[in-house]
Amino acid sequence: AEYYMTKAQRLYGLWMENSCNHELVKKCEEAYYKALEFEPQNCDCFYNLAITSYNKGLMQMKAETSDERCETEVNVTECFEKSLQLLMNAETHCPSRTDVCQALINVNKALDRPDVAAGYSRLLEELKQSKN
Repeated sequence: AEYYMTKAQRLYGLWMENSCNHELVKKCEEAYYKALEFEPQNCDCFYNLAITSYNKGLMQMKAETSDERCETEVNVTECFEKSLQLLMNAETHCPSRTDVCQALINVNKALDRPDVAAGYSRLLEELKQSKN
């Protein structure tokens, strides 16, 4: 699993440098899914996949408001929904991680779900309090 996680992280870094290269993000996601085959409860893997999907949606939104259109457009809402599903898996396996909770806030805000985001904001505060 570690091999595939490292490979995915390298591909993610390359994709961040060239966001229109959808082949890189596809290979990145494939590597994360391969890592999950070896460690199906790997919270980091779920989290990183979720962030990848979320960023793919953000990049598409940015492209829609600029002249930097990529050849292959992605559905922003589908990216955010996929990110949410992956974050829910991460939360199941590691409910006390503040980074997962913060990402759940961001994704729910992006999906225009302020009440759900507010619930996670309260949870985040509780998690921070419990760590002190």
